[in-house]
Amino acid sequence: MKSRKKLIAAGAAVIVLVGGAWGYTTLKGATPDIDPSRIATVERGTMTKSVVATGKIEPITKVEIKSKANGIIEKMNVDVDQMVRPSDVLVELHDFIDRSISPTIISRFADTHDISVVSSLGRDPSTYSALETFNDWDRHVAVAEFRPEQMQWAFMHAKPSA
Repeated sequence: MKSRKKLIAAGAAVIVLVGGAWGYTTLKGATPDIDPSRIATVERGTMTKSVVATGKIEPITKVEIKSKANGIIEKMNVDVDQMVRPSDVLVELHDFIDRSISPTIISRFADTHDISVVSSLGRDPSTYSALETFNDWDRHVAVAEFRPEQMQWAFMHAKPSA
């Protein structure tokens, strides 16, 4: 009878231990299965990993870039049928970003090119027959570029070689 009580007590202890271990691992989230996407073959090489985060990126050192060139923009008319050569350049000037852009570009090309600055004009939607079926607003939007100010282009025609 004593050995039977010991056997029952030992069986109960085993059940309690196994149940406790199972309950503990279940509560802790442990699982005997490993997700196959988390398994990789070991190989020698450089490890790279992408990280996505929010925050502010600041440079270690700051460098200020400015133009040293000054100049006056001289406006010259460009002929509609003027020939363009491979060394001719057409540049859209974005002075609304930095007022020194036009003077810098013009001064850099002045020795080798005759420079004409051409300004944009407002576009008349009625001159585009493809827009005839559009309402007034849509015709206006179709030709508008929504630039912050009037645009200019520098046409730089290469000077003849000396």
